[in-house]
Amino acid sequence: MNDPALFEIAMHLRPDVAPEKARAALDSALAAFFKRGATPAEIAAAKARLTIGRLRRMETNNGFASSLGRADILFGDCTTPSPRATGSTRSPRPIWRGSGRNT
Repeated sequence: MNDPALFEIAMHLRPDVAPEKARAALDSALAAFFKRGATPAEIAAAKARLTIGRLRRMETNNGFASSLGRADILFGDCTTPSPRATGSTRSPRPIWRGSGRNT
C-alpha cells in the first residue's frame, strides 16, 4: 500500500445517533469543503497540527515504533526516507540506528 495520499476519517457516535444520519452529515460537510476549498489559514493550522502530533508521538518508544511501522506500510521501507519525500534520485542513507542493524 504505497500511497502517501492515504487518509482516514473516524467518527465516534453517541448511542442516540444513527450511523446513517452521521454518514449523511459527514458526506454533506465533505461536499461543502470540496466546493469551497481550504483557506490558507486552515492549511497552515492543519500543517501545524500534523507536525506537532508527529513530534509528540516520537517522544515515546511506542510512538517511535508506530512511526516506523507507518513508514513501512506507506512507503515500503522504514529504514530510509522515501525518494519521493526527499526529491532525491540517489539512494538515501538509513535513518534507523539500532543495535547492530543498519549501522
